[in-house]
Amino acid sequence: MRFPAFFIIILFVAALLFITLAVYMHIYKKKINWVLSTGERGAKMPAPYKVAIVLTVSLLLVGIVSSYFIGYKVAYDHFEDSMWQLSPSNIQTFYAEVKEIETNSITVEGIALNEEQYRGVFQYDVWNDEINLSDLEQGDMVAITLLTAADTTNIFKIQLLQ
Repeated sequence: MRFPAFFIIILFVAALLFITLAVYMHIYKKKINWVLSTGERGAKMPAPYKVAIVLTVSLLLVGIVSSYFIGYKVAYDHFEDSMWQLSPSNIQTFYAEVKEIETNSITVEGIALNEEQYRGVFQYDVWNDEINLSDLEQGDMVAITLLTAADTTNIFKIQLLQ
C-alpha cells in the first residue's frame, strides 16, 4: 500500500505556513527595530496576526483544492488499474460440439469431460470477430472461452479444435 498523498500535502502546507510566518515575523521585527532606532516611520506593515490569518486561510484553501485533485487522480488511477484485473472465476473455458450455426449465433453441446454446468446445450450470439462462423460446420469440436463481468456472460473466444 502506498503512502497517502494527502499526508504529504498537509505536511507541505503546514511547513509552508510556518516558514512564511517565520520569515514575515523576522522582517516585521527588523522593521520595528529600524523604526525604533531611526525614528522614521517608513511604509506601514500589517500586524503579524492579520498576516497569519490571511496566510492560514489561503494556504488551507490551496491545500484543500490540491488534495481534491490529487485524490481524484489517485482514485481514478486505482479504478483504471482494477478495471482490467480479472479473477480466474471470471474466465471459463469448456469444450463442445457444434450442433447448429446461424447467421449471428451458434448452438453447441458440451462434452462429458466438462464440468457439470457446461454439459448441456447452449446457444450463444456471436457479434464480434471471435471466429468466422462460416469456418465452422456441424459436428466440429470447439473450445469456448466465456468472460463473466457484471452479471453478464459473453463469449470471449471460440477456437476450432483439430
